[in-house]
Amino acid sequence: MVFALVQAIEMRDPCTKGHSLQVSNIAVELAKIFGSSEREVELVRYAGLLHDVGKIAVPEAILNKPSGLNEEEWKVMRIHPVISAEIVRLIKDLSEIEKWIFYHHERWDGTGYPEGLQGREIPCFSRILAICDTYSAMVSDRPYRKGLTDEAAREEIKNYSGKQFDPEIVEIFLTLSKEFLKRIIEKTDAPS
Repeated sequence: MVFALVQAIEMRDPCTKGHSLQVSNIAVELAKIFGSSEREVELVRYAGLLHDVGKIAVPEAILNKPSGLNEEEWKVMRIHPVISAEIVRLIKDLSEIEKWIFYHHERWDGTGYPEGLQGREIPCFSRILAICDTYSAMVSDRPYRKGLTDEAAREEIKNYSGKQFDPEIVEIFLTLSKEFLKRIIEKTDAPS
């Protein structure tokens, strides 16, 4: 069922094909490094897969827009974590990840959405998902820009440590090898 939901969103937004699996795989690795329990690792896997499922409610014209979004379009886009959480709430045995998904666009400095939480108010696994989501998005081609190199994406993440991202998680993320991340990205970029 989880993979069916992921496939549904990727069919509507083909530019993000493989993104959810990339986020999931990187988040699992970080959760393991942080010493998470087996159950938490399993849950973060599902959270990574389902973090963007709420984009099913975002019009395709916004999802596939070949340029930046205007303020009205951003308002629509910002509802996706709320809808993602509402969808996940209905899945038996996964209700624990609802809040992780709901808050994955919050920022360490409090300027994120949907509620403007900051620092440790943001659930730990939401903070992990935020970095994984951003890295995957940055290294992938999108209709409005070419993907960044691993080095450039890491530099951006480092630059936003303490602003967008939890500095401790950034530090751990930056220890992941280039080869590991490349394998994750290439494995999910391959045509199915």
